[in-house]
Amino acid sequence: GWTRLPGLRRLTLPTLILHGEDDPMIPKVNAQLMAHLIRNSRLELIDCGHLFVLTRIDVISPMIGEFVSA
Repeated sequence: GWTRLPGLRRLTLPTLILHGEDDPMIPKVNAQLMAHLIRNSRLELIDCGHLFVLTRIDVISPMIGEFVSA
């Protein structure tokens, strides 16, 4: 299969990784691996599933605002 994992180490821009703690579609280990491979990244686990962008906007909006402002 195709993967972008080798390229993640080359990313240098600050990267915010958001992932649902109870995501039934994408395992949490994927986000943890991305955070490990991207040098300047921050992982935020959201107490929700896959659709946290729709259901937890109250939680993620401040995270995104803080990240962008930094």
